[in-house]
Amino acid sequence: MVQRLFGFILVALGLLFLVDTLGLAEAGDILRLWWPLVLVAGGVFQGLGGSWLGGGILIVLGGAIMLRNFGLLPASFVAAFWPLLIIGVGLYLLFYGRDTDATAHGAPSVRLFSIFAGANHRLESQQLRRAELSVMFGSLEVDARLAQPAADGAVVDVGVLAGGIRLRVPETWRVSPEALVLFGGIEDKRPRPSAQVQDAPRLVIRGFVAMGGVEVVS
Repeated sequence: MVQRLFGFILVALGLLFLVDTLGLAEAGDILRLWWPLVLVAGGVFQGLGGSWLGGGILIVLGGAIMLRNFGLLPASFVAAFWPLLIIGVGLYLLFYGRDTDATAHGAPSVRLFSIFAGANHRLESQQLRRAELSVMFGSLEVDARLAQPAADGAVVDVGVLAGGIRLRVPETWRVSPEALVLFGGIEDKRPRPSAQVQDAPRLVIRGFVAMGGVEVVS
């Protein structure tokens, strides 16, 4: 999901710079007016992921800034929003942020994402085939030590934009990173087994990582 959003942002930026190059409009003016749409889009994706509290805050904040940019709201209104944002985050931590247990998933294919937040998940499928992990300005911790890849292996499709993923897998698994990395990295920090098992479960990491990282630990 973040991969599609990142692709949309790249296409939009490319069109914007093309318009600027052709002299049809000033890219700086367009960015100044419309950049809050990134906050709104992040809030929508966060809400679709089940956190409408944090998503709603981003949508309201992005909408308020955009209305201010177009002169429909006074600057003082947006300035007053920041104390309300701090209060909202505090209330969330008090009443909703107590449960830190990981959410368990037993399906062979899962889709997990985190935007402007952090989340913990646990994979338990004994026929794991695919896990789509998307992060934007947030973090994901996914524990797959209780899972077992399918006979032909499993694929983790990552989409990271200014965030991080920590993936826990057994030391005996063969992990093959094949994702596109831009200003980031994929690092396997597991201890190396004394002997490599020929038919050990195989996990392939695909997708893209931009301004972030994927950390594989045991």
